[in-house]
Amino acid sequence: MEPREQEVVLILADISGYTRLMVESQLAAVHGQLCITYLIETLLREVDIPLHLQAIEGDAVFLYAANPGDEQAWKETLDQIRTKLERFFAAFIAAMATATQATPCKCAI
Repeated sequence: MEPREQEVVLILADISGYTRLMVESQLAAVHGQLCITYLIETLLREVDIPLHLQAIEGDAVFLYAANPGDEQAWKETLDQIRTKLERFFAAFIAAMATATQATPCKCAI
């Protein structure tokens, strides 16, 4: 297969402070992994076409969308991605609020 140029959008959703959280304490690490899993699952429920999941690594989700080759379709794809990014943030913030309210634990989480 010959290499070719193609416009793509890359999205790397990374949860800030994850590594620090995991080394805080054993309790925080266990509880933190449960919370991180919940938050990542929340983001993944928002992923749909035109975005594609490339990888999940620890606390990071790597997504992409490629130019389908038609400029009008690419413009529509970019518009869809802008809307999806707003949904990602809203879903993430709502999930954080839910996790906080559901957790009586006083660990570093």
